Amino acid sequence: MIKHIVSFVIGIMLLGMCIPVRADGWAKIDKEYARSVYTPSAPYVKVNPFGTSPLSAILKFSLPQPAKVSIRIKGKEGAPDLATNFSAFQTEWEIPVYGLYPGTENRVEIVVTDNKVSKTYPIVVKTPLLSGEMPWVVPFQHQQGQNGFYGASGGRNGGSFFVFDEYGYIRFVFLNPQDAVYQQASLIHHRLVVDKGDGKIAVYSLLGEKIHEWQVPDDFNSFQHGIYAGPGKIIFLIGTFPDTSVMIKGHWQKTANDWIVAFDLETGRIVKKWHMASILNPERSVYFQSPSQGWGADWAHVNSVQYIPREEALLVSAKHVGFFLMGYTDGDLKWLVSPHLSWEKSGVDGKGPALWSQLLTAVDDRLFPFEREVQQGRKIVDSFHWPMMNHDVKEVGPGVISVFSNNGPLADKSLVSLDKSDVLLFEIDAGKKTVRLKKRIPLPYYADIASGVTYLPRQDDFFVFLSNLPDQNTHDVFHKIYRYDGRMREVLFEASVFYQSYFYRIEPISFYRAKQMVPDTRIN
Repeated sequence: MIKHIVSFVIGIMLLGMCIPVRADGWAKIDKEYARSVYTPSAPYVKVNPFGTSPLSAILKFSLPQPAKVSIRIKGKEGAPDLATNFSAFQTEWEIPVYGLYPGTENRVEIVVTDNKVSKTYPIVVKTPLLSGEMPWVVPFQHQQGQNGFYGASGGRNGGSFFVFDEYGYIRFVFLNPQDAVYQQASLIHHRLVVDKGDGKIAVYSLLGEKIHEWQVPDDFNSFQHGIYAGPGKIIFLIGTFPDTSVMIKGHWQKTANDWIVAFDLETGRIVKKWHMASILNPERSVYFQSPSQGWGADWAHVNSVQYIPREEALLVSAKHVGFFLMGYTDGDLKWLVSPHLSWEKSGVDGKGPALWSQLLTAVDDRLFPFEREVQQGRKIVDSFHWPMMNHDVKEVGPGVISVFSNNGPLADKSLVSLDKSDVLLFEIDAGKKTVRLKKRIPLPYYADIASGVTYLPRQDDFFVFLSNLPDQNTHDVFHKIYRYDGRMREVLFEASVFYQSYFYRIEPISFYRAKQMVPDTRIN
């Protein structure tokens, strides 16, 4: 453990000198490659090819005849190798290499397979040390042989996107581009979609190549809770239109964090937008007391969106409401999971219809409804409680929803709250309009912001991230991550993450697609 800790206190290390490759980067790479003949035993290697991804590289070489190729980055000190296979037969190969160790002569193997005969070519890829403040990851428990990678993004002072493994090693860094300090990044379709602040969105490859940069129209801004994948090239952004007002307690107020927009990454246009106040009740103050005047009323605090293709719908988490399903095409509210209080009206002016019929009824394991006090959230029983100050709602199977319940203090003092956070797993029956709590993981901490839970279907595991926990010794904050088995009984992995600021999210990631015919180094 001490060895791992010492190895990764790398915040004061100096970054090796790398000359960034800019807009004409591929032309320079091609020019360098054309100067010689490169083979698997002596390939062309370009580390940090675009100046922002120092633990990534490009390999290029030629073969005398078509063959399949795979690469393997050797793990350190017992860590598993990171390997990927490409199924195409070809002679010219240009391969992205991710997951290298910093400040290391990385051992990489190129495996060429022709007529079922494989030959391995070991090479060395040297990476620079890392500069600036880096996360310090301290693993406490992990299963030998596991090869989990976790991406962390967000924070004050211009966050970066980091990936670390279960042994605590930093394996990927996307550094702040020289043209702007950015806020956070999300990995969507193996591209980094970056919130650059001031309403700007940029797209980069994992090699660090900038693909697009857009100013989101109509002064839409914030994106404070991440960027989410939609259909095709669409992403979902959560934020604020500055001139939006709703009626709250007899006053028209500007609002915050209550819009979702569908943004096209190819055209830089907003193709759809939804105002939560048009379908919900912005005057409702069960979880959060909206101010009667002043800055934008944060009555909903939307904090996650998931696109559900089979339903053509959006699963939305609103911290001060609960979670709900709404149509992608028409924006209609399909169902709503929230305590049965204050749903007698809806709409920006309070003149919309009551929403009692869209509310789901809480039922027990026998599918019997709970008593009225439980439906209203005034009583918590062992087998059910509503999500409170929730975050990161996801469908993990048909009709099965995972929720991180922050369980923070509630505005309506008649409702019962909890002093520690939970992961909740709900089963939704939309036809019968019921919600059942399948499973609850009581967590050892109270996480007051962000945090999340991710289901890993291949392993049948749940990954849990707790953000911004107070450190009693340093009066700073740290983050906690766990991986549970599918039954949520056993902790398979646990680590603490220390950083100069909080992360909005930490989630499992993979560097390569599960099945790839050819490498995707260049973006058309």
